[in-house]
Amino acid sequence: MLAAMLVPSAGHGQTCTLYVATDGNDANAGTLSSPWRHIQKAATTAMPGSTACVREGIYNEQVDVRVSGSATAGYITFQSFPGEHAIVDGKGIDSTSNDGFPVGLFQIKNRSYIAVQNLEVRNFTGRNDGSTFPAGIYIGTTGSHIQILNNMVHDINGSPNHIQGAHGIAAYGTSAKASINHLTVSRNQVFNNHLGQSESTVFNGNVQFWWFTNNIIHDNDNIGFDAIGYEATAPLFAMCGADRCDRARDGYVGENLIYNINDNNNPAYLHGDNSAAGIYVDGGLRIVIERNIMHDCNLGSEITSENPGGEHPGVERASYVIARSNLIYHSTSAGISIGGYSSRGPGSGTTDHTIIVNNTLFGDDTLLTGSGEFQIQFFPNDGTVFGNLFENNILYTTDQGLVVNNPFRNSHVKFGYNLEFAPDGNPTWFWENSNTFTNFASWKTASGDAQSIYADPQFVNPGGSLPDLRVPASSPAVNAGDNLGPKIVGTKDLDGKPRVQGANIDIGAYEH
Repeated sequence: MLAAMLVPSAGHGQTCTLYVATDGNDANAGTLSSPWRHIQKAATTAMPGSTACVREGIYNEQVDVRVSGSATAGYITFQSFPGEHAIVDGKGIDSTSNDGFPVGLFQIKNRSYIAVQNLEVRNFTGRNDGSTFPAGIYIGTTGSHIQILNNMVHDINGSPNHIQGAHGIAAYGTSAKASINHLTVSRNQVFNNHLGQSESTVFNGNVQFWWFTNNIIHDNDNIGFDAIGYEATAPLFAMCGADRCDRARDGYVGENLIYNINDNNNPAYLHGDNSAAGIYVDGGLRIVIERNIMHDCNLGSEITSENPGGEHPGVERASYVIARSNLIYHSTSAGISIGGYSSRGPGSGTTDHTIIVNNTLFGDDTLLTGSGEFQIQFFPNDGTVFGNLFENNILYTTDQGLVVNNPFRNSHVKFGYNLEFAPDGNPTWFWENSNTFTNFASWKTASGDAQSIYADPQFVNPGGSLPDLRVPASSPAVNAGDNLGPKIVGTKDLDGKPRVQGANIDIGAYEH
């Protein structure tokens, strides 16, 4: 299991070269004995390779980084002074958005080789009229080699009425000519944010080659992490080649703990909307989602595309995604959901070439929405979608017994080697054209799920709010999976142990 507390990251620039303190003066030299007063002073004057250490205290200012480091001289780093705690507080600071994109309390636009670490960023609120779009930490337009490490981001609110959008941490690649790339967001804690229709953390548009790892995202009223495409964030598709640059791509989402992500009381939606995922791929491309824990979210993970149209209507989809060795439990709706975002027809988004392997889904759909453990939504009937695989997963239902929900035609998903179980003894599978199966053999025949098992996985301790969902040697999940090779199943299980031990790979997120 992932640790519940953040571990300080070594990061960059542990040797301080510049200093900021609440009793400093921007006319000073920026030394330990003669520090500056504002972080912005360092963000305007720091040179490549330098580290600005911020002394203990509250800094009521917006920071806009106007300098870059370099590959040769090194990063410019902004951090709390070692052993101290610096707070960037946005109370009373204007968050007006002049271009429709977010405005960061700590902002990095068109800059490279920047590290921000060990800071607390808090209390940044927009206006009810929608003219503002606050973000705690914002990376915008273009840039490369940016690291956001071990920060605490909270109480970022889109508006006092909580209807307008906001983000805790966001990267928007808004240029078609150059991406935001080699971006690392790791070991941050993002919580207690009111986000309207936006996300706790997000990479949107032309963001390529990135890592989102070891973060703790919790108690926010919308999506935990989102990799977004097709929102016209980076327009002019013709300049971008076959991949189309208006989509987050070539990314890794690993070892994050995401919980209590729930939009049911978010006033930007109808009450009970129930659609905020812990991890969401909305039109992203070539992304690995690995060894994450998601619990008590509306959905554990959703892989699809929302956006119908743009400059290439009809092609919006999440593609070449691998979701493996994740643990998902106690979602209010589905554990995992794939397929089109709606039934609007061509251009409503879909999922293709997505592989979902060795995950454990437990006790999801707690609000009995009819979504079940694994939900398959709308797919087009034009023959353009294929390559989706669902194997080696444990699906253990709530008392309603709903294992798989797919009431639509043409599921475009290959099943196999799953372990499925309904503890009340009355399993149900909803399949194409609303066929209902309560017999496992009939389900396997209809779906092609020929190698799967219906049996109790014998979890170590399935009870309580924090269940232990490892399996013992006697479990039918042990050595019962399909070893698809390390490029597909990975090299480690959720505990960090070798992914394959013994005679064969196990089913589920843990390897006995």
